[in-house]
Amino acid sequence: MSFRDAPPQMQIFYASRMDQKIGGETPLTDFHGVWVTLQEQESFRKRYEDKQVKYIRNNDDCSSTSKIDPLVQKCWQEMFKTDNRTAVLEACAAEKFECTWDERNRLTMTNLQPFVRRHPVSDKPVWFNHINVLHKDSMALDYERTAVLWGGLYGLWPMMLGIYYRSLFGLLGLFWPETALGSTTTFERGETIPPEDFYAMKRAIWRNSFHQPYQVHDVIVIDNLRVGHGREIYTGPKVSRQVMTAWSDLYPAHWVSDRSTLSDATSAVQ
Repeated sequence: MSFRDAPPQMQIFYASRMDQKIGGETPLTDFHGVWVTLQEQESFRKRYEDKQVKYIRNNDDCSSTSKIDPLVQKCWQEMFKTDNRTAVLEACAAEKFECTWDERNRLTMTNLQPFVRRHPVSDKPVWFNHINVLHKDSMALDYERTAVLWGGLYGLWPMMLGIYYRSLFGLLGLFWPETALGSTTTFERGETIPPEDFYAMKRAIWRNSFHQPYQVHDVIVIDNLRVGHGREIYTGPKVSRQVMTAWSDLYPAHWVSDRSTLSDATSAVQ
């Protein structure tokens, strides 16, 4: 939730079921380490250190959700649990999102956040943003990396997925600007992020990431304001892997003194 002003401070994972054949890890990334890596290139540091990222998310009407663009996720009525535009605008204002509809009833949400934030406890700079999730090239690159990590016959499946998404977004780019996709990230004034910069970000993320296969009943507790997380694909039925997750708006040191925050924790199944 790095696109928000106040993301949860803690994230907790519990490995409930681990019957998949391969994959299914929750990659963890030290985003302070990512920024340390990125700023080794002085020109990169100057371009991003004090700048803001603009998030653009397009949500279709539920009657016409795109079946082509995988970056189009929930329709806006489903996301906000209402079709009342006034209620949606109130929710957007509470999150400081700018929300507008076009003639096709497509909702566009935009907001600004820093590329780099200071950690509230350590005061260390953290590459704390949502670019890795919302950029069109991210899926293809990650699938290709998974193919290399898996190797052999298992690696053919993620490699084919990487080729598919690379080809799909290449084709979509012939007809639509990047900002018309389901999600994208730009500089504050709308300039798109150069491909070479994005590849540098991905390399820094991989360099500072940790993959560890789950064992059943494993518990992971992470500092959400420094450590990013993801989910690796896996082989086997969808139900063969279940990881429960919850989050808290305060660090554990505050849980005993303020028990009410425990009721704010939200759980879901990946």
